[in-house]
Parts: sequence; C-alpha cells; structure tokens
Amino acid sequence: MPNPCRTGPTPSGSTPSGPTSSGSTQPGPKAAPGPKAAPGPTPSATAPRRTGRRRPAARPAPADGSLYGRMERTGGLDAVRAARGVARALFPFSDLLDMRVVAVAPGEVLLSVTTAADHQGWPGHTHGGYLAALCDTACGLAVASLVPPRHTVVTANLSLQYLRPVPAPGGEVGCLGTVTHRQGSRVLTRADVTGGDGEVLAAATALMLVRPVDPQASDAATPAPASAPVS
Repeated sequence: MPNPCRTGPTPSGSTPSGPTSSGSTQPGPKAAPGPKAAPGPTPSATAPRRTGRRRPAARPAPADGSLYGRMERTGGLDAVRAARGVARALFPFSDLLDMRVVAVAPGEVLLSVTTAADHQGWPGHTHGGYLAALCDTACGLAVASLVPPRHTVVTANLSLQYLRPVPAPGGEVGCLGTVTHRQGSRVLTRADVTGGDGEVLAAATALMLVRPVDPQASDAATPAPASAPVS
C-alpha cells in the first residue's frame, strides 16, 4: 500500500495539487493573455457633424459718431463730409490707423496719414498692407459719397502697384480715391498714394459693390460727374 505522506517527483507538464511543506497550495500555470480589444472610436469621431452654413450674425447697431451711423440717417456725401477734419470719424479699422478725411466731393475723397514706426514692414519702410488699407478706404469712401441713405459699400477686388518706398516713420502721405466708372451696383475706382512732394508712391484700382442695408431697398444712387472738384 503506498505511503500517502511520500512525495515523489512531479511528472512534467503537471501541477501538484496537494499541500506543500508550508501548508499552501502552489498556483497553477498562468493563462496566456488574450488578444487586446480594439480601441473604441474617439469622441470627435462619434460627435455629430454640423451640416449646412452657419447663420450669419446679427449686424451690430452703428455708433452715432461713426460713418455707419451717419449713413443710416443721411446720404453718403453728407456722411463722408461730416468726417472732414474730425479725428476717429470713419470705420474702427481706419480710425485705428489714424486715417483722416481732408477733402470730399461727389465721387472723390482725399485721405491723409502720417506714417509712424508702428507702420513699418522692413525697417524704415511702410508695410505694404498699410498702404493697401489706405487705398481700399479711399476707394470705398469715394463710392460712399455717391450712395443714398441706408446703403453700404464693400470691396470685391483690389489691385495695388508699389512704385516707390514710403518711409516710416516719415512725413504726411495723401491718398486720393476716385470713382472712374459705374454700372448699376458695380463701381470701378482708382486710388493714388502721394508723398509731400506730390510724387505718386503707389497706385491702386478697385471694384466696389453698393449694397442696400435693407434688401427691399432699391439702389438709386446717381454718380456725380467725374470733373466734380474736390472740396
């Protein structure tokens, strides 16, 4: 009869199930790890995508002292003339760049700026974007001087040629915006940037579009003759 206390060698591949000398049971072989679960979709992949165009934001009410506010109440010519010689009386962006209205006539507006160190691109030179903004504003105001109340002017195209370097900081620079042709709501314009000696430093052409604030309004602005003097 076999001795139950005798422990012999354990056959290979098997695990003893009886008590050990310490009174504990030896653990069996560990199970092989199974395949890892595929990662689930990220939150961005499961979030619903927005479809369609966003609803345009409501147009803010114009400030009474701005060009917007004046063009709500009166014709464009009177609105632009009211900014002549007045600081910060145009658009927020052009006011930020210290553009000033010097003279106004139907279809023509003369602006003036004094280039500063903050307007530099390369050291000592006025940034081209500053001159582009100056030309764009002059062209837009020239068109605005022809429109009836509750109309706006937007830029469709602007082309600019830089002819001479404009020093910055430097002296006073002028920009004359002129309406050259009009067909309905599409208006062609020109702007010339000149230095204190009258030399043309940059020249631009722009296509402007006249838009009614109220979509039901009609565009009845009548351009003035091209020979109207700037006053």
